[in-house]
Amino acid sequence: MTTHVTIPNGDIDQDSPVTQPLLTSLRDNLYAVIEGDVTAPKIQDAALDAGTATAAGLAWVAKRVIDPGAGGVGTYAFCKTVSGTAAITLGQTLAGSSLQYADSNAAGSGSPSGTWRAMGIRASGITAATLFQRIS
Repeated sequence: MTTHVTIPNGDIDQDSPVTQPLLTSLRDNLYAVIEGDVTAPKIQDAALDAGTATAAGLAWVAKRVIDPGAGGVGTYAFCKTVSGTAAITLGQTLAGSSLQYADSNAAGSGSPSGTWRAMGIRASGITAATLFQRIS
């Protein structure tokens, strides 16, 4: 994370030269605010223009604060494969149609929709379930 730097008034008065270190500090201070550096000034609510929010912007916020419900993008589910006993590796992605929601005994029913990423593993030759996260 970029650290905020206090720029003395003497460095930005009308008689001071524009130097590379000054420009670097100005650039880095912007990044420090964006990244939330604890020493940087905070953007005040009044500075946010909430009156012109776009549909894309509202959707971006909604995905992060609204409960997507069971099976929604970003949610987790304990699943097993519908058929086969091939190994499942950490990070592997599978179509929801190839999975079934499962319990700890690998008894399953109902297939989720979307694409899912394995957050656990399964050795080959067994039907055990593991944890998945929906990614799309």
